[in-house]
Amino acid sequence: MTAILLPWLKLAICGLLIGIAGSVLTRHADVIARLTGLSRSWIGLVLLATATSLPELFAGISAVAAADAPNIAVGNALGSCVFNLAMLALLDELSRKEPLYRSIDQGHLLGAGFGVIMIGSAGAFLLLRAQPETS
Repeated sequence: MTAILLPWLKLAICGLLIGIAGSVLTRHADVIARLTGLSRSWIGLVLLATATSLPELFAGISAVAAADAPNIAVGNALGSCVFNLAMLALLDELSRKEPLYRSIDQGHLLGAGFGVIMIGSAGAFLLLRAQPETS
């Protein structure tokens, strides 16, 4: 019984620590934006996105290098994208004043466009890999 619960307990502790760190990172990113004069959109797109993607990067590297499980690495990366988009849709739905997408800066269009290109490329590569090889 303990052998079954221990990994779940470790996962819950890691999730809690990541949740706390995310809140701290957001506050510090806002301070960096104010002190440097850079826009919050730019700080979120570059600094905050990089910092919050590091756990996924290390999980992907570990999945491929240590566990020889590339499916876990791909599932982690694509699942994270889907989860993040689902959170945006939920936040948009829960917005009381106006839709979330009307209240954000138009500077996010560049990031959104790049994200669409990257996710589309990943999907295309997965589809091309699924095609049987012909001689």
